[in-house]
Amino acid sequence: MTNSQLPSDPMPIAPLKKSLLKTLAETKTLEYTSVHNGFFLDYWGLPKVPSYMSPFTLVLDIPANAAAIPGTGNELISFTHTRDVARYVAALLDMDKWEETTTVTGQTTTWNEFVKIAEEVKGVKFDVTYDGPELYEHGKITELPGQVAMYPFFPKEMLQQFASVFNQLFVQEMLNLSEDVTHNKLLDEVKPWSVRDMLEMAWKA
Repeated sequence: MTNSQLPSDPMPIAPLKKSLLKTLAETKTLEYTSVHNGFFLDYWGLPKVPSYMSPFTLVLDIPANAAAIPGTGNELISFTHTRDVARYVAALLDMDKWEETTTVTGQTTTWNEFVKIAEEVKGVKFDVTYDGPELYEHGKITELPGQVAMYPFFPKEMLQQFASVFNQLFVQEMLNLSEDVTHNKLLDEVKPWSVRDMLEMAWKA
């Protein structure tokens, strides 16, 4: 899969969401807000930090002390735990007026910094590799130990293609929401978990 083949909506549900938002806008009378959040932080806290997300090993395999980082690792990615998404949505319900888009994140950082924090929290050095475009642009990633257990219900080729799409999004900083975060006093009262907060709850040595 090359950059030119990268789907504009890599998630199958994305076109449905766009269609829904288009319909909402056409009503002209119904007030709504579309909540944009960072990449779910839950994946790196499971199973120790409660979450309704299913386990999925991507980029960092914290139990195995390993990482396969796309690009330079210095690209910015925004993260939000689902617990905080729920808290932001609850706060929105108390607002008198909504903007058409509300962007909420826990922290915007890089994969290199994420790995550094994980190493500090666990007190171990990670085995880190870097995936270049020769991999993720062709639907491949460096295999992580935690992915092998997924193959019986998520075949390797499918998992690699799926993960490679995210790697391209990470490298292109398409998941960097730092410039779009909504600033509202009510929302500012929500104190979201940072990467370190979540990792210390799950993995502190």
